[in-house]
Amino acid sequence: MQVSLTRLPNSRARLKIQLSALAMSEYFQKALQRLALSISVEGFRKGKAPLELAQKKIEEERVNEAALELALSSSYDAAIKQEGLVPLTEPAIRILQFGKEEGFVYEAEMDVLPEVILGDYRKLKIPEKKVEAVKEEEIEQVLKQIQRQTAAMKPKEGCVEKGDFLEIDFESFLDNRLLEGGQSRNHPLVVGQGQFVPAFEEQLIGMKKGETKEFKVKFEEDFPNKKVAGQEIRFKVTVKELKKIELPPLNDEWAVSLGEKNLADLKERIKESLTQEKKKKSEAQFEEELLNQILKISQIDLPKSLILVEQGRLLGFLKNQIEEKGVAFGDYLASIKKTEEELARDLEKVAERNVKISLLLEEIGQKEKIQCSPEKFEKELSQLREIKKEVTEEDKRRLKIVLEAEETLAFLKKLYDPSRS
Repeated sequence: MQVSLTRLPNSRARLKIQLSALAMSEYFQKALQRLALSISVEGFRKGKAPLELAQKKIEEERVNEAALELALSSSYDAAIKQEGLVPLTEPAIRILQFGKEEGFVYEAEMDVLPEVILGDYRKLKIPEKKVEAVKEEEIEQVLKQIQRQTAAMKPKEGCVEKGDFLEIDFESFLDNRLLEGGQSRNHPLVVGQGQFVPAFEEQLIGMKKGETKEFKVKFEEDFPNKKVAGQEIRFKVTVKELKKIELPPLNDEWAVSLGEKNLADLKERIKESLTQEKKKKSEAQFEEELLNQILKISQIDLPKSLILVEQGRLLGFLKNQIEEKGVAFGDYLASIKKTEEELARDLEKVAERNVKISLLLEEIGQKEKIQCSPEKFEKELSQLREIKKEVTEEDKRRLKIVLEAEETLAFLKKLYDPSRS
């Protein structure tokens, strides 16, 4: 058997495989023997007649088809192994020559696992990881947020003022035509918090409960909603509810009502929480910079098939997240004005990056001989069995890849962060 390999763009490979007439004679013989097992000849039990007699009852075309199938399967597998390829898609076969006298010549083209050319990941220049100190104003900001969340709202007589809570009905018109999606009923807002453009909220000040008012607002040219950018929009607004927001005093008594010992204890708890958030943010930035630099110095020519698989996984994950919130995926697509295909295209760059990182970590892990401990694997496998009724061998293989990627990432972080041990 002669095999020649041609590397194609996007990690595709073309194999040209040639089998001589002598090599093919074995496959023709095997094909004939297999077909003879189903042949009945008078005077013999089915499949037991001499091959010479059975052959007379077997059409040559059937023998050719069976021989081709046997030769194709056997030679393709042998060629893949010989060239060290890992196919990702079924091969597209093109027969160039076939016959008892001519032998068998064909081409097989397929996506293969890409070659990963690693840069020197041990000589990167990663900025030192820093965690910003929590500022007093950040603590105060969270305090005020909690204060607003625990505020009491009481019905108010008189006129709307800045800081009041409202429920409004509104409609918006452009050239006397009702704007699509430009209306709402019992819409909640706190005047002055910027839920609407300032010019809109300013028009609400001075209104009373039950009052209806019409006014126009000119939107800036660079307003994000292109439908109204640069346009003068007419609004019709009715105040349905008017309530005064009474903020609780920021004192020890209030802190105790929240389950803390005193106000100082609450502030310390907020500081700890903000510190953890900053640490997580710093860790994420450090990890992203590390991976970005490894991506930059490495080369991987990805096949489309791998990117498509990851796009599908990301899309499925997003779909599950949305439906878990009680929103139909079709309604979500309508709200963002995109089709499922358009959303999948939006995820292409993320999918490409994910696949490259996965392959790079796998290559580094193999180079550094990093393995997941049997104890950790069994622990994670046990948790997976609690989620899935049946854990397949493929599930186990994927779990091993994920865990070893995590170990490899931890190894890389240690290289550039001496504080890790």
